[in-house]
Amino acid sequence: MAYNDQHSLEESDSLMRNCKRLVITGFVILLSIVLSDPAALCKLPELQLIIIPAEATLNAGEQLQLRVEIKNDGDIDPSGIDVKWQVMGSIGEISSDGVFAASDTPGRGVVRASAKVDKKQLTAYALVKVAEGEAPPGTKRRIVVVVRPESVVVPPGGSQAFTVEPVGDTQWRLIPPMAGSITPEGVFTAGQNSGKAIVVATVQTADGKGTGRANILVGGDEILSLGPKLKLNIKPKHARVDKGGSTNFAVEVTGLEDRYPLEWEVNPTELGHIVGSGTQVSFIAGNELEGRALVTVKLKTKTEIGMDWATVDVGGTAKSPPIKVKVTVIPESASVKVGESVLFAANITGDAIAQPSWSVAPKKIGTIDESGLFTAAAPGWGLVIGKVDIGRGIGVGQARVFVGTETSEPFRIVISPQKAETRANGDPVKFTVTDTQGRLVTDVPIQWKAVPGSIGSMDQTGTFVPGSKAGHALITARVQGAKGGSMAQARVTITTGARAGRLTVTIDGTDSPAMESQYVYTVSVRDSEGNLVEFADAELKCRVVPAKLGTVTWTGTNAVFTPGAAGRGVIIFEVETSQGSGTGRISITVEEE
Repeated sequence: MAYNDQHSLEESDSLMRNCKRLVITGFVILLSIVLSDPAALCKLPELQLIIIPAEATLNAGEQLQLRVEIKNDGDIDPSGIDVKWQVMGSIGEISSDGVFAASDTPGRGVVRASAKVDKKQLTAYALVKVAEGEAPPGTKRRIVVVVRPESVVVPPGGSQAFTVEPVGDTQWRLIPPMAGSITPEGVFTAGQNSGKAIVVATVQTADGKGTGRANILVGGDEILSLGPKLKLNIKPKHARVDKGGSTNFAVEVTGLEDRYPLEWEVNPTELGHIVGSGTQVSFIAGNELEGRALVTVKLKTKTEIGMDWATVDVGGTAKSPPIKVKVTVIPESASVKVGESVLFAANITGDAIAQPSWSVAPKKIGTIDESGLFTAAAPGWGLVIGKVDIGRGIGVGQARVFVGTETSEPFRIVISPQKAETRANGDPVKFTVTDTQGRLVTDVPIQWKAVPGSIGSMDQTGTFVPGSKAGHALITARVQGAKGGSMAQARVTITTGARAGRLTVTIDGTDSPAMESQYVYTVSVRDSEGNLVEFADAELKCRVVPAKLGTVTWTGTNAVFTPGAAGRGVIIFEVETSQGSGTGRISITVEEE
């Protein structure tokens, strides 16, 4: 990035001397901290204040209990901390304990919470809309419901118990229903297919009624994500150039298998233009105007769109640093049918408050009004974009939206078989696609793919032909038709004749490790006749899902687990010897000390 600053030589020398003093002083302070407490470098988490819920829609006269959470690397108990509440806009009033009472006039506004924690002033915002009409008879108060755990990974066929706060008359439901089942007591049992699900709890207490949710990821040997994965990250996020000057931008693209062209754009175009293409380009500023330009990079595939933004200040002198504005679009994703509508809101954090402007990409999938109400027009994947521009700061947030047809439910497919095995240069494997009811899918085109392609080939009839190498291949099927779009995956193992057996892997160890300790798991392997298998020529692999829970290393026939974060997950062990191969797993819950 080119950054031109017109300091005089005297100012540059003075600045350099001051920088040296600051570096030396900072080093001495840092050294003293480390010598007195070596763990001090890990004790500087960034505090964050969050309002729950971050957005809400109430009827006239309705009440809602708001609360705050204070987060850093872990959670901080907000009890005992003085929280100041403020309503911005003529939408109602809020008490000192966070009870918001909606006014009788419809409108949109912001609730602001501020608190001082560890000598640092923290601020958070929640978006509130007062709808037309009066609250229903009975209680007018809505409560905040928290489902715990808020996020969890469950193996296929596994179970997880959920709880709610506050406790009351609770009704549980699962989205989508085919992900598994949930009992009236809140015990979830996963199905056999990998994917994402949401548990929704509706709680009625003497104080009111509310709804909470938790996220579930069902995963086995491979964890599948049925939604879009495309993500763009432009760097730098902000730059400054003189009139006629230039600066460079680069973008990182993740979650993309094939190559697609990137689209760069400058707005307003009078301030400059982009030179080059691909992941690295140059911004050339105009010679006449000064101001702030928005540089946008976009990538479109057949099923999704990825976007990211950066800003450039064009001018002859240095301007004030930009205000950090973060925009989070709520909900983060939505699925609607053609003709249906869904309301999006923007949670704005930073040093200023502004109303977002809304847009949709691509425009053909629907329209969105100034209040954030999206109306679906055509099937497909798209983005709902909320943008805030306060002059010295620009924030952009986005949410994914899937539009299906008005005559069908969201379409999901399954590959059969889910796992297959063949030998190198051996017999081909035939895969088929069915819906979740087991019916064969034949009325829409299916796009087949095998990754990596070096160990076998996949034709568009669903037949996999193994090559001469042993290994594993991920089989992907994509369907896009009148019922919408869907993707499914399966796995095929290619073996040599010497490694065709199936082994049983057993893991012995605690299922409740705690932080700040290490734990040893004993792994034993038996062949199809129940005989112990030696590890002399074994290839041993292990992984933790999710990876943030910790790491595992082998020591002989044992595996040492080092926790990294609290939460639930699984440790997966893969063993391959001259007598065959096998996989074992153990579910764990890492607990705080």
